[in-house]
Amino acid sequence: MPRWLWWFLPPFHPQYAAAAVLHDYLRSWSGFDPLTAHTTFLDALTILGVERWKALAMFLAVVVFDSARR
Repeated sequence: MPRWLWWFLPPFHPQYAAAAVLHDYLRSWSGFDPLTAHTTFLDALTILGVERWKALAMFLAVVVFDSARR
């Protein structure tokens, strides 16, 4: 997620930090394609009990900004 969105959805918040770390790890590992990493991130957010709107907003942010970054 781009740094300028951290004020709204800080990636290091305890509720979803584990999902963010998992996503970053999967993106750094060549065995995972981006879509798998992104959907795993969304699944992890859901399992961690993040509100659906927040989980979807974070998912969309990583999809959009990850594709723009590469």
